[in-house]
Amino acid sequence: MVRLSLFSICILLFCSMLKPNCRQGQSSIDSLFVNWNEKSLASLDRQITLSTDSVKTSAYKNRLLAIKAYLDVATSKTVNVNSIRYKFLRELIPHQKSPEFYVIEANESGQKILLQNFVVYPTGSSAKVDYYINEGSWRKSRSFDIQNFVLNENLKNFLTKKGFNEDDVIISKFDNGEIKASEYFLYGTLSTSSGVKTILDNHEK
Repeated sequence: MVRLSLFSICILLFCSMLKPNCRQGQSSIDSLFVNWNEKSLASLDRQITLSTDSVKTSAYKNRLLAIKAYLDVATSKTVNVNSIRYKFLRELIPHQKSPEFYVIEANESGQKILLQNFVVYPTGSSAKVDYYINEGSWRKSRSFDIQNFVLNENLKNFLTKKGFNEDDVIISKFDNGEIKASEYFLYGTLSTSSGVKTILDNHEK
């Protein structure tokens, strides 16, 4: 018969109390992760359907395959705790400054791909921005303020034929634990009126 010391029993009870809370936190990230992916992939599907430019249609179809590989998911409902997005959520959620914010995924391609996310907290006519970079794992690199900044909630309005972005950009609206919108902007399709260019330019200063 195995006898447990009082100390061992206390440890077991403590762990059993923690597990539901940990699972609850992970469950909320699971749901957010799936919701985020569904919205982003739906944006690409919609743009493929609406596109009348054969070159762009081909590019959108290519991106649809590429983003699934980037997110490391088989379908939009797949939960992968090792996904780049899942790891970002796990880093972001405990430290978010407000329940309402935007995430701008603006990775830069080149000889070396730069994985970077901008978390934007609108404050009236300005915004506070947290800049995250992935160099093996996500970390917040710096924070800065943007003056005279307003990001329209209807993200679809920022789609244009002659945009400023040299790389693809995804803009997502988070609100109280839900993804209200997530729009994919192919290179050269994000309007300067979105205010995103101001964020990218300020980051480089």
